[in-house]
Amino acid sequence: MAKTKFCFTVFISIIFMAQLYSQDMRLIPFRNKDRWGFCDKNKKIVIEPKYDSVNTFSGNYARVILNKKTGMINLQGKEICKIKYDEIFDFSEGLAKVTLNGKSGFINSAGEEIIPLIFTGANSFKDGLAAVQLGDKWGFINKQGKVVIPIIYDLAYSFKDGLAGVKLSGKAGFINTNGKAVIPLMFDEIPFYFVDVFKDGLSAVRQNEKFGFINTKGDLIIPMKYDAVNSFSEGFASVKLMFDKYWGFINKKDDVITPFIFDKVYFFHEGMAGVIIKDSVGFINTEGKIVIPIKYQDANSFSEGLARVKLHDKYGFINKQGKEAAPIEYDGAGNFSEGLAAVKKFDKWGYINKDGKIVIPIKYDSALAFENGLTIIRYEGKIGYINTSGTEYWEN
Repeated sequence: MAKTKFCFTVFISIIFMAQLYSQDMRLIPFRNKDRWGFCDKNKKIVIEPKYDSVNTFSGNYARVILNKKTGMINLQGKEICKIKYDEIFDFSEGLAKVTLNGKSGFINSAGEEIIPLIFTGANSFKDGLAAVQLGDKWGFINKQGKVVIPIIYDLAYSFKDGLAGVKLSGKAGFINTNGKAVIPLMFDEIPFYFVDVFKDGLSAVRQNEKFGFINTKGDLIIPMKYDAVNSFSEGFASVKLMFDKYWGFINKKDDVITPFIFDKVYFFHEGMAGVIIKDSVGFINTEGKIVIPIKYQDANSFSEGLARVKLHDKYGFINKQGKEAAPIEYDGAGNFSEGLAAVKKFDKWGYINKDGKIVIPIKYDSALAFENGLTIIRYEGKIGYINTSGTEYWEN
C-alpha cells in the first residue's frame, strides 16, 4: 500500500514538473521593430526575428509569414515547409490543410505535400476523413488522398462522432464514415452553421417551414412545430412559435420553461442566459426565472462567473447575484478570460482582475482576451504580445 502511494505521488510530481517545464519553455512571439521571431518567457531570443508576422505555437509548430506567403516552423526554428502558401491551417489528425492560388491540399508534419493541391475547397481531417470540393460538388477523401465517399454532394461538413452533414438536391441529412445515409436526406434544412450541430445530443432540422430536433439516430425528439430555433446549450434551446412574435426556452423534453415574451435571447452559459425585452437586457436561470433585472443597455454572457454589462453608457461587471463585481465606470470592456478582463478609459485599454483592481495599466490602443497566458494588444500604432503579468514582448 505504501509503495503504491509512493509511486502515485512520484507520478503526480512528474506530471506537475512537466507542466511547469512546458510553461517555462514555451516560445512566445516577439517583435523587434517590424520583424517577428520567438523568445522565452524571460524575453531571451530563441528564434531570430526575421518574419513579417508569426502566430503562436500550436503544439510543436507555428505559422510564419514572409513576403505575403505562409510557411511553418518547428520549436527549433527550422522551416518544415517552404514559405510559399497563401494559407496554412492547424494540424488535425497529423495533416494540415494548405492553400495556394485557390487550390487546397494537405501537408504532413515533415512539410511534405501528402495530398496534392487540386481541390477547390477542403475541410480539416476528422474521424480519418476530410470533406473536399471539386468544382461545385463535395465528397470525402482519406489520408492517402483517395476519394472514399463520392464527390456528389452540394454541401458536406466535417465528421464528428462518426456523422457528417450533407446536402443533395435541396435535401439534408447525415452520412457515416462508410458513406451510408444513416439519417436520410429528407430535411429542407439542417442548421450546419451552428458551431456544434448535435449540441447536447440534438440537432435542429426543418421540414415544411417548421423546425424540430432529432437525435444522432435520426429519431424526432421534439416535433416540427417551431418557426425559429437556436441550438441547445446546457440542456435548453430558445425557440419561436410564430416568426414575427417572441422567443422562449424549452428543455430537451420540449417542456416550456419560460413564457414567449423575449425580443432577443442569448445561449445559456454558466447556468444563465441573457434575455432582452425592448432594448433592455437581464438574465434568467435554468428554472426560467428572471434573476437579474432586465435593466441594462447591453450585456455579454457570463464568463468565469462574471458578466460584462452596460448601464448609463458605462461598462462594468456583475456576478450571478446581480451585484457589481467591478464598477460600472468604463468606456468599454471585454469578457473575463484567465482571471482578467480588458477595460477602456479615455480611448485607452488595460486589464482588471475579478476584484476590479487594475493590474495591467490602461495605456494600450486596443486589447483582446487572454488565451493560454498571452494576448495581442496594439500600442503606439504597432501590435505585440503581453502575458497576464503585463510583460511586453517587443522592442521598438
